[in-house]
Amino acid sequence: ALLGCDPARPPAPAESDPVTEPDPAPGPAEYPTCSAIPACDASIHVDPASSAMLITDPEVLAKVPLRRVMEQLVASAGAPYGPEEAMARLFDTMNSEEYGKFSDVLHCDTASERGLASVTPDTLMCPRAEGALASSGAFFEEGHPDSFMPVAIVNRFDLTPINAGRCGQYRIVYAKRSGLTDPDDRAFLIFEPALRNPVACLEACRPIAKGWAALEGASTAEIADFVEALFFEGLHGFAPVMDVSSFGPPRDESLSGSYGGGFKDEDEGGQIRVSMHMGDPWDMRELRFASHPLTGRPTFLPMPVRNNPPVALFAPDMLSDGSNPIFHVLLDVSLPSLARSEVAALQLFVPLSANGLESAIEGPKKNDYHAAATKGGSTLFVDMIEASLEKAGFVADCPPGDPLDGEAILDRATTQSCAGCHSPRMLIGEDRNIGCGLTWPDSIGQVHVTEKSEISPALKEVFLPHRAKVLEGFLQACDMDAMFDNLQNGQPEDGFQKVLPAGTLGGSGTH
Repeated sequence: ALLGCDPARPPAPAESDPVTEPDPAPGPAEYPTCSAIPACDASIHVDPASSAMLITDPEVLAKVPLRRVMEQLVASAGAPYGPEEAMARLFDTMNSEEYGKFSDVLHCDTASERGLASVTPDTLMCPRAEGALASSGAFFEEGHPDSFMPVAIVNRFDLTPINAGRCGQYRIVYAKRSGLTDPDDRAFLIFEPALRNPVACLEACRPIAKGWAALEGASTAEIADFVEALFFEGLHGFAPVMDVSSFGPPRDESLSGSYGGGFKDEDEGGQIRVSMHMGDPWDMRELRFASHPLTGRPTFLPMPVRNNPPVALFAPDMLSDGSNPIFHVLLDVSLPSLARSEVAALQLFVPLSANGLESAIEGPKKNDYHAAATKGGSTLFVDMIEASLEKAGFVADCPPGDPLDGEAILDRATTQSCAGCHSPRMLIGEDRNIGCGLTWPDSIGQVHVTEKSEISPALKEVFLPHRAKVLEGFLQACDMDAMFDNLQNGQPEDGFQKVLPAGTLGGSGTH
């Protein structure tokens, strides 16, 4: 069913239909098409260090200035304001109601009105210093400290889900210019739109995959043309990925706990993430661009940060509460995937309603699940995890003195949060050891792409090679069983008989 044509595909216009003038708005003329799986071609190779996976060429990045992205978003949403006000509204979500710039923005102290995190003891740090940017007006002013510049374009074809409702996510990372010189005035915006697949069959995604792979060795002009088409014009029958429909909204509170796959297949939307350090602590949040729940006007909706259960759930006094969702997250669903033997295969599955509203690197809310669960010398949760491992009959052949135990599982869960992945030295230790011979790869401070487009060791050594291998395997079409194992999150590890949430082509929905 994944590879065949979707019977619900809208019909093409009949020849007798009246001829109309073409719509002036950007977009493809036809739907993508489903085709047969091509013959195996094991010679196809994708270089993880090439533009097929990540683009930092300044000439190409110049094609995606933040103003252009915001213009396209507000136009596609029919917003009654321009790109400058859209940016001001985004950062106004960091202000409290009392000091907010816009009365209809969902501010950081109105979380309860959004109905978010209904089962978690979590509130936003409010207000944030970044809220001052709502009154800046210099987001697009060349050279201004408050302006944002593109620093990377990222291929996440590996986030294509089992229902093929999207053909991956394609990301643009923007950095606040002040961060080039001031380590205490840094902020990043990461636009992560999902490429909607209207025919919902996996083979329709192949032209997109081939287009990315062809960027390896391509000229700057050819790469720029592909980026233009993908983000702003549409190609191979797909609408441009930079569109309001690519950022949500979620259908209900039980949606996917990961960025690429999870409890509900139908969550094909992307997200906008903010990583910020204009004030302590370094904090990360997630938003969708969708309709306001009361006014119906397009706006930025603060959302729970996926893969980020709030640290308060791991406190020893919370672990005595039988309704605590963290039991289901770690003991019933995520344990087999957190026990895997490869860093790139580790996963944490969290229902949307059990996620926190932000991911903090420091302070009382920092996402250090190990420290929170063992506070005061408590061993309750560690013992519960180890009992589950033993009950399942899981036996790991680990190096002496480096077991896969309850503490290691908690450290691995921490790495799946935004804060843990972006700052592993601060949250899991200088050695970044996560048990059974695994070491979590390093970031550059608190980021994976800097203001100077520098790339972290984690991207170079682990994440990009994994994503390139996924793209390569899909294009080769030689080992379809391996591909479907990823989509199904693989076979259970020895002793585990849990049914894992739906997966993605890359297996991991986080990295």
